[in-house]
Amino acid sequence: MKIRVPFFILALLLSFGTVSAQGYYFIGEQGTDAPYFYDEPGDDLITSGNDVLSSWQQLPFTWNFFGLPVTGYYASDNGYITFDQGATASVASNVAIPSGSAPTNAIFAFWDDLQLGSGVVRSWTIGLPPNQTHCVQWFNVSPSAGGTITTTLRIYEGGAFDVVEDIGSGAQFTTSATVGAQDAFGSDAVMIPSGPNTQFPDKTADNVDDLIYVFIEGQQATWDLSVESLNLSQTLAAGTHQLSGNIRNYGSNSVSNLKIKYQIDGGAVQEYTKTTLVLTGNGGGDFFTHSVDIDLPNTGQFYQLKVWCDEFNGANADQNNGNDTLTIDLITILGNTRPKSFLMEKVTGTWCGYCPAGKIGFDEVFTTYPGQAVGVSVHTGDVMDAGTDYPAFYKVSGVPTSYLDRRGGSFNSDPKVYPTSLPSEVSSRLNETASVGIEVYTEFDAQTRTVTGTIVARFVDYALGDLRMVVLVTEDGIIEPQANFFSGEAGHPYGNDPSPIPNFEHNQVLRAVPLGEFGTSGIIPSLVNPNETYTENFTFTVPAGWNENNLHMVGIVMDYDDNFRKQKVLNASENSFDNGVSAAPAVEQTQIVDVFPNPVAGIGVARVDFSTKTKATFSLYNTFGVKVQEITSANYLPGTHHIYFDTQSLANGVYLFHGETSNGSLTRRVVVSH
Repeated sequence: MKIRVPFFILALLLSFGTVSAQGYYFIGEQGTDAPYFYDEPGDDLITSGNDVLSSWQQLPFTWNFFGLPVTGYYASDNGYITFDQGATASVASNVAIPSGSAPTNAIFAFWDDLQLGSGVVRSWTIGLPPNQTHCVQWFNVSPSAGGTITTTLRIYEGGAFDVVEDIGSGAQFTTSATVGAQDAFGSDAVMIPSGPNTQFPDKTADNVDDLIYVFIEGQQATWDLSVESLNLSQTLAAGTHQLSGNIRNYGSNSVSNLKIKYQIDGGAVQEYTKTTLVLTGNGGGDFFTHSVDIDLPNTGQFYQLKVWCDEFNGANADQNNGNDTLTIDLITILGNTRPKSFLMEKVTGTWCGYCPAGKIGFDEVFTTYPGQAVGVSVHTGDVMDAGTDYPAFYKVSGVPTSYLDRRGGSFNSDPKVYPTSLPSEVSSRLNETASVGIEVYTEFDAQTRTVTGTIVARFVDYALGDLRMVVLVTEDGIIEPQANFFSGEAGHPYGNDPSPIPNFEHNQVLRAVPLGEFGTSGIIPSLVNPNETYTENFTFTVPAGWNENNLHMVGIVMDYDDNFRKQKVLNASENSFDNGVSAAPAVEQTQIVDVFPNPVAGIGVARVDFSTKTKATFSLYNTFGVKVQEITSANYLPGTHHIYFDTQSLANGVYLFHGETSNGSLTRRVVVSH
């Protein structure tokens, strides 16, 4: 499910319309759409000279440009890159494209006669395959009309690219820049229509006001709207819910009215006409609230919701059906909960003078909300660096950076928070509940310093997604010097301390991730029923330099996604290591493998696997929790057993096939349809 917030497009950009080429067209947006810093550390490509090209730079992934493969590029000090390996000169005088006098096979981030001065051209790559982003940045350079600018080209491994106009100092410049792209033959191009006289807007270092040109491969449609996101959870209580979300205009024509329609499970279409909007062509966005609430009457039932836009400006149909409809699966939950504990993760380093703020944020949460949060400090670039993929996956580009429940949220939202903002973030989420409880058990062999452990996830309600169990091993009480930029700052908690602070105590330091930072897919099924339990075993070795008396085991269950903005942590727990004296209790591995046929009209059968000799009782319940049929109660030997039940006397609807054993219970949804 895509989750995005509205895009607000600058009138400066959109008043010009667009020039579409066969290869690409563009849309505009404001506000950087990823955890991204304008001054990210990287490799310097050009640091001096004028009208020069960098050395040849290899792209870190396979990429196509105007339909043809490219492997690397030269960066020019004049605001562009070229994939033409035969290029020999940096062209200073920009022109409108397409043009034979312009560099070919090139992307123009801001092509003008730029002067480096104290600026630099540099590059970096963030993310993990297959979702890497390669960035080329012209940092603090000067256009021909004066002033300084910072602009960044971002090339996405998935195929798209965009240009971020980060910072423009002082008033707007009277410039003559070209922004766009041209193919290898000088015959096909896309250009921001104000080119070759594009002005660089007055922008601050804040990502929120960045102006972005997004280049999309293909031919732009006249009418092309997309339902970008819905403000709706996939797990909901039975009843009615308001339907709202965000729409975006990928077409070239503006839209002043439209119909937003939805249907549930292919049923009646509910439509709402929205007239109070101006969806400017080339990326205009707006928020909607549908006039008809969605109705999900039955607990424990799946529903498919389809939402789309239609009848633009009275009668026009969408010309690109590949993006105009958003379909999501919903399930109505019972409302059962376990105590919720928030996972706070901060990325930090002893070399970072601002990083003592991380300890301030953590300590305030622990004091204000005792027992409601778990902390993990992920060190990078120092002796406590655990060497994990965590910083790269979350595109961490500056420290200290913190994340709460690894939650991404909306497309244009940055899930990271400054550590001192963690208390207010936790406060705003205190009403959240959890459908799963987590326990972590360990046994420690003091001779070999080997740990064997088990993480147990006990669900009390339905859950959906790529659910994974993760174990994070942390250590308290590590003493290492800590840089301190707050030294001398009156009233600051570290104002009276020197820099570096020589005996700084580092707590919650991430030491190991025995199941990986993001767990393993498939241990927990994509649909979990109430009262199901899942376990995963792990081992790791405690190095001699670690103090086993200060170790803690953090367990989490997360809903994973390759796009970190779409993931979240369902719940977290922290268990003392206790020198490994705690051992996991035996967990009954009884599971309902299948119920068939489903829907069932008469006799149904459940296939149940037993791992040990087990006494079990099986019954049918309605979705209100009332037992409607007791099926059987018996002792079962290890192996697969078939449990038959008769639904002929039951009304049509959703029921729960429920089993009780001495070690817990398990449930599977059954639909009766005569």
